[in-house]
Formats: sequence, structure tokens, C-alpha cells
Amino acid sequence: MMIRDLYSELADDDEDVRLQAAHALLNSLSFAGTSTDYEYAIKRLTRGLASGRKSSRIGFSVALTELISQIFGMRQDGIISRLITFERLIELLKTSMKPEGNVSGQEIRDHHLGTLFGLEAIVKSGILYRPASLTIYDIHHARAREVLDLILELGKQKPWLSEECGFILYDSINEAYTAGTVGNSGYAQVVIEKVSAHGLAETPDGVAIWLRTKALYPGIEFPANTWHNRDPLDAKNRSMLARAMKNGCVPEAEQDEVPKPKKGFWSARLHFAWDTLLSWYFTSSYMTDLDTNISNFKSLWKDLVDDNLFAAAVSDERKSWGFLVLGKAVSDAPGPFLRSIFSQNLMRCLINQLSDPERYLHASAQKSLRAVFARAERDSDAGLEIVRAFLSENGTPSFDQITKTKTIDKLLQLAGGQNAGPLVALYQELIGRPGAEDAKTATVRRQLLVDQLLSLLRRQREQAGEVAIPLLNMLSTVGYFTNKDPSSAPSPPFSEASVNLFRARMLTAFTILLGNKADEKAASYPYLVLRDMRKREKYQGDKYSFALELDNEIEAARSNAWRAIKRIHKKEKLGSDGITARLGALNLLYCLVHFQLYDGDADSLAVLEELNLFYKNLYRKKIGAREDAGDASVVLVELLISLVAKPSKLLRAATQLVFSSYAGDIGAEGLAVLIKVLATEENLRGQQSLFDEESSGEESSGDEEQMADADEVGDHDSDTVVASTDIRSDMVAVPEAESSGGAQDSALEEPGEEILADITLAAIKIALSSGKEKGSKLDGDASSDDAADMDDEQMMALDPYLNKVFEEKGKVEGRKAQGKEAKETVVGLKNRVLDFLDIYLKQQSGNGLSLTLLVPLLQLMRQTSSKQVGERAAGLVREVSKHSKVVSMSAEPGRGGDWVGGYGGVSGFLYQTLEAVHAEAMVGRTKAHGNACSQASLVLVKLYGTKAAVELYAATWSEWHSRWPNTRLHAGFFSDFIHYRTGMLNGGEEREG
Repeated sequence: MMIRDLYSELADDDEDVRLQAAHALLNSLSFAGTSTDYEYAIKRLTRGLASGRKSSRIGFSVALTELISQIFGMRQDGIISRLITFERLIELLKTSMKPEGNVSGQEIRDHHLGTLFGLEAIVKSGILYRPASLTIYDIHHARAREVLDLILELGKQKPWLSEECGFILYDSINEAYTAGTVGNSGYAQVVIEKVSAHGLAETPDGVAIWLRTKALYPGIEFPANTWHNRDPLDAKNRSMLARAMKNGCVPEAEQDEVPKPKKGFWSARLHFAWDTLLSWYFTSSYMTDLDTNISNFKSLWKDLVDDNLFAAAVSDERKSWGFLVLGKAVSDAPGPFLRSIFSQNLMRCLINQLSDPERYLHASAQKSLRAVFARAERDSDAGLEIVRAFLSENGTPSFDQITKTKTIDKLLQLAGGQNAGPLVALYQELIGRPGAEDAKTATVRRQLLVDQLLSLLRRQREQAGEVAIPLLNMLSTVGYFTNKDPSSAPSPPFSEASVNLFRARMLTAFTILLGNKADEKAASYPYLVLRDMRKREKYQGDKYSFALELDNEIEAARSNAWRAIKRIHKKEKLGSDGITARLGALNLLYCLVHFQLYDGDADSLAVLEELNLFYKNLYRKKIGAREDAGDASVVLVELLISLVAKPSKLLRAATQLVFSSYAGDIGAEGLAVLIKVLATEENLRGQQSLFDEESSGEESSGDEEQMADADEVGDHDSDTVVASTDIRSDMVAVPEAESSGGAQDSALEEPGEEILADITLAAIKIALSSGKEKGSKLDGDASSDDAADMDDEQMMALDPYLNKVFEEKGKVEGRKAQGKEAKETVVGLKNRVLDFLDIYLKQQSGNGLSLTLLVPLLQLMRQTSSKQVGERAAGLVREVSKHSKVVSMSAEPGRGGDWVGGYGGVSGFLYQTLEAVHAEAMVGRTKAHGNACSQASLVLVKLYGTKAAVELYAATWSEWHSRWPNTRLHAGFFSDFIHYRTGMLNGGEEREG
């Protein structure tokens, strides 16, 4: 290969090709190169540095670096250097880089870049700081001074060259230190002297070189005429250092004796000096006194970053530098330094830029925030310090609300994990002293902090206990105790609103914990909180006082309930797995009612009595043997219904847990209580029948009117939304034959409207007649239209009638609202009962009692005005059908006695139920109802026998045929049976019945 081809390959974009060409060129010169060959090679290489073709500058600079090292390096001991001198090398470089003739701006730029790469090649070759021996020590330093002058002068030509030239010198300091050869400290001395002599010590480049040299060579002599105490970080140099790092220029009044470099310019890239500046404090080798170092860094950060790059008057370009510095500092700073980074102006600017996507630096703020997240994810301890910085001091608990982001939420997620306990302790500290003087602001901040802790609790699936225990203790302490210890008292004191909030949030925490299936101890947290509250009340009376004033009756009920809770907990620890789960669920219910008692719930005393009755009947056999005790399952079901009727998601979750634990004990009488709720009318009368409300005669007469316009209703729950769907949006009107409630609504809407119409008509007639009489007296020839005009007196006479119209209209609208609310309540309770039945059918799929639910569910599908309730009822029918093969029809006395005895045995029960299903099918009006009836019928046929059911199907067919087309029953009801019977006959598995 010819030499010229090697020069061409040096510009190739492939790195391997470039390196091979450089290696071949150097080998050819070392074996047969003359002085002429070396000069030609240097000329070609230096000229190639000015070319922008492909990767010329990179390839030619590598070759030139190695060539210079070969000529003047230690390996050849100066033999090759006799062929070409260092002075000739510099001369060739200058000549090659000198523009000739009238050149364009781009050509000038290319020549500047070529000179930069050429000088860099000389420095990287190591000939300036790697002498062969002490005898040529001075020669190398003389060369260094000459090259450094060229580099520093080049940096003054264009602002964009300044940082590149400075980095060459900065990197050479590191290379000299790494080489560790004789004279390297002398080279560093030369660099510092030249930087100072050229007036560049007070620029970012000079600061970086100065600090790096001081870190690597602390023993050299630094110039005394630049920085006070020869230290750029000295407090007296702070304003000069801040100006240098902000503008990158030399103070004009202080550099009269040296040529001034070009003014600094803005670049989207952060200057490398910030790395050196930050590492001075962050590197462990400098942290001799941590507290002092943190204090110095905090002061430096305020002057150089907070007041210098984030002040209100600073340009957006400088603020963008500030966000880059923030990202770098957060990534590299040791944990103790992190709080100092999030300073006042920085946090203000960060919040402002994050809050509006249209802001100029919104993307920069987001980028720095990603660096924050990355650090918190990498180091959970650092994440804890970051959370503290964002919530206290210069941050705010409302950071997410102001910025419309989920910053705190994500930081909690990242910093949680192993630091969940310390994180809650941090929140306890902030809640006690939220940094606000007025009570209103403190209340708002405390609410935000508590809600953030609840968000953390939701995410701690496997380690919920680490958050739950300290969180619940804090909530119960604030909610039910008064702190009497001045040293730990909150500032400002908790307001009544905060106390009530903390009580409510404690119940919310219980709800979250009950929904965490990964936590086996979820049901035990209310007991643990009550136990700690009792201990605090009993043993820490000098520090805390119980905040509630309870009368004698409630205090006695509280004591009795706590004794029962302790007894149950003792049995729970000693019982088997099955007994433990049931006792734990019962204890949970006791504890929650206990908290209701604290909160002044009017029904809590009655609920406690029912709980005691159930506990005695089921677990205390001597007392449970009383005849008046009744079926324990009835007591339990009635109790659960009374609790689930309350608008509380916590009680809903707790009652489902209890029902699930005792589903095996629910007998026929207990199911009958649930069925009774499903059959309730969805109107005010139905609500009154459920809750035993007493109304006056006037209210009773208007019950049906109050159901007007109540077609669209939803789940009545004040503190939560049903997870499955929005009930309001799923309500549909039901035809008259399917919904008694719907028929009543449409028929009974008229009286109120008739009253309004009658009153309005009477008022108009009176006004018109009055106008006619007056018109006839004044002018007998007046037309009827003129006579109908009304004067002021006639209008005044009309006022009482108009007032009556508006009064009646208000009553009608009030009755409509009451009716709508009543329907919402009843439908919501039916949904809760369906939750219970869903649990029952899944756990007791083989229990014959499940068949008693078929007819009530079908009737519910037909009668309800709620689409969701109807669909859920159909789903439960399918659930019964799914497990029909495992249904056992044996009577179980332990679960309500011989429940089939009233039907004349099992066959009687099955046949009567089958008859009821067919009767229900005939009155249905929707396809979904007919399909559910068919499924229910086939379930019973499988158990009763197909031959015995043929006659019943034939009778239903005859009735269906005679009523056609005035029936909505689909023919599929009969075809399903035919297909089933055909399959049984073909399989030879038909049952006689």
C-alpha cells in the first residue's frame, strides 16, 4: 500500500481503519524515514487537522500524537529528534495553520480547530512533562512554556475556543500526575504560572486548573497576585468566584496589565469547572471535618448557585446552567450534603418551571428532577434526605399540588422500602412542626402530610407493618390524646379540624390495610392500636391525657368491650388456624365498633350488645343454650347488615371479612334475613321498612309521591366509590310489569303536578276576571284583549297565588329528592347483600342452602330498577349453576335445623323451587331474566330428575303457548331443556326423579 493511501484512510469513519493506517504510517517512518520524510509527514498531518472531511481531525490527530511521541519521546532517547527539532515542529504547525489569501469565516474556523488539535497532539504526546532524564528537565519546561503560550493565546481568539483550550491544560495536569515521571510537579508549576500570567486564573478554566493542581500537587508555589490566600474557595474571593463561574470572564478593573480574553458566552453544555468545584467538597479525601465541610459547601452553594444562577433577575440561560448543576450535584453529593443543595431560590425556580409546561425551562427542570429520582432509586438513604428537603425548609408539603406532578408520591415510592420506618418518623416530626405559624396553614400542611403517608402505606404491600404501626400510633395519639409535655408538644397545637381529620385518616388506614392481601396481620391492626391507646392512657398519664369526655354509660360499655376484646384475643392466640381466623374477624369487628363508640356513633351501644349476644351464642355454650338466644347466624347477619348500611368503606371491608370467616355457620334463617333485603322496594317505603323509620300520617301519605323522578340512582356511600362500577350511570328504567317501583313512580308523579296546575289556573282566572270587571267599569267598549291587561293592584292580588305555586313546587322537588335518596340507599344496601351472597356461594358451593337463593335472585332481576343489581343477581345464578354437580342436599341441623322439612323433604323442596322458577320465567320480560331462569331450572332438574320435570315443562309450555304473543318468555327456555335431556339420554345418565 502506498503512503498516500494511508493518509486517505486516516480520515475514514471506521475507527479500526484509522488506527491500522496510523500504525502502518508510523512503522514505515520508523524503519526508513529520513528528515524529509518526517517533515512531509508532519506537514500532511497538520494540514489534515484543518479538514472537515469525514473523521479527518480525529484520525490525523491520533497519528500526529504518536509521531511526535516517537520523535521526541523517551523511548528513542532523542535519536530521532536529531532529524527534526522541536522548534521546526512548532514552525511547521504554525505554517500549516496559517490562512492564505482571502478566506471565508468557515475556513478560519477550520484553521482554528486544526491549530487546537495540533497543539493538543503535542500535549498528549507527553513530551512536555515526561523528560528522559533530569539533564533535559529545563528543555522540556521551556518547550512547555512555548506550547502553553500558544494554547492560551488561541483560547483568546474566540469565546468557543476558550473552554477547549482550558480543558487541554486541565487534562494534561491529570495525565502528568498519572504518568508519575520526574518533573511532573514542575510541569504543573509552569501551567499555573502561565494561566495566571495570561489573566485566566479568574475564569472557569483557571478555577478548574487551579483547584485540580492544588488537589494533586499541594506543595507547589501558587501565584500570590490572583486569589486571596491563593485559594479560589476562600470566603473573601466568593463574589469574584461567583462572577467568574456565571460569566466566564475576567473582571475588567482588575486585569489592566494583561491582555483581556474575549467575554464569556452561553453554551447549553455545563462547563467542566463545575465537576472540579463540586468534587472538592464531595470527595472523601477532602472531608476531614464533615460538619465544617458541609457548612462551607452550603455557603458556597448559596453564593455560586442559589444567588448566582437562580436569582429572580438572572436570565433563563443562566438558570438552565443552574438546573444542570443541580442534576450533577444531586447525582454525586454524599447524603449529608443533599439538604444544602435544595436552597431557597432553587426550589422556587424549580416549582415555577415545573408548574407550567409552557415555561421556557420546563424541560430543564424535568431533566433535573429525573436526576433526583435516579439518586433516590439508587440510594434509599439519600432518598430520605431528598424527601426531607422537598417537604421542609425551602420545600413545601403541597409541592405536588402546586406543580401538578407526582414528585413527592414517586419519591416516597423510591425512598420507602427499607427506610419506611425512618420515613414515617420524618413525617411525624414534620406533622408536629409543619413550619407554619397560623393554625389554618398548619392544618392544611398536616392534612397533606398525612395523605402522603397514606399513599406510602398503599404501596408498602410486603412491608406494610413498618409503616402501619408508627403511622397508626401517631394518628391515634393526635386523634384521641392531648400532649401535656412541653418538650414534644406540637407547634402550633393541633386544631379541632386536624384532630377530626386524623381520626378519619386512621379509619382510612385500616381500610387500606384490610385491602392488602399480602399482609396476614391486616385484621389485627385495630386491636394493636386500641391496646397501645389503653397503655398510653394507663401508663403515660403524665405526658398524655385522654381527650374524650365519656358519660358513665359509654365508659361502662367501653370497659366491657375491651374485656371482651382481650378474651377473644387470648382465645385467638391459643386456637387452631380455622378458629384463629374466625376469632380475629370477630375481634376486628369489636375494635371497629369500639372506635365508633369513641366517635359518638348513636348505634354503637346497640351494636356492641348484638356483638356480645353473638359471641355468647357461638362461643360460650352455657349462655348460648338459652332458648331466647335464637340462631346465632341471624344475629350475626342482622348485625352485619346494620353495619354495612352505613356509608363507610372500612365497615364494608370489615363486614365482608367477618362474613367470609363465618359463612359456614350461616343457616337458613340467616340467609332469609339477606333475602328479605333483596325483596325490599326501592323507594322511601322500602327504606323505612329496612331501617324501622317512623313517619307521620302526612309523610306516609306522600311516600309514593316522594319517589318521583328517582330512576337514576347510585350506591349511597359517603366515603368511597364502589370499585366495580358507577351505579348511577348503570340505572335503567324498568317496564311496569317488571318493576313495581317503576310503576309507582310514573303513576304517583301526577298529584304534585296537578296541584301546581290547579293553583296556577285558579290564579290566572282570578286575575283575568278582576281585569275584565275593572275594564268594563272604565270603558264598556274596550276589547277583551285590553280588558285582560293587569294593573299594579291586580298584580298585587296575584302574589299570594304565585307564592303558593312556588311553595308547592318546592315541596314536590323536596319529595323527589327524598325519594331519589331513598332509592340510592336501598339499591346500595342490595349491592352490599349481593357482596355477602357472592362470598357465601364461593365458599359454600356444595351447600344445598345455596339453592334457596335461586328464586329470590330471579325476582330481584325482574323487580330492581338498577341495571348493575340485575347483572350481579344474574352472575350469582350462574355461580350456583357452575357448582350444581357438587351440591349436597343433606339437612344440616347445625346450620339452621332441618331446613327442607317444611317442604316435605328434599324432593318436595326441589319440585316447589322448580315450580317457582317456572312461574318467575312466565312473568319476566327480558332475555337476561329468561336465560337466568333457564339456568336455575336446569340446576334443579339435574338434582330432581329429568323425567319428573318433563310434566312441569309441558305445563309451562302449554301456558306459554296459550298466552302468546302476550308473554316475553323466550323459546330458548324450552330448547335448553330439550338439549340437556337429549344429551342425558344419549349418555345414558338420565335420573328418574
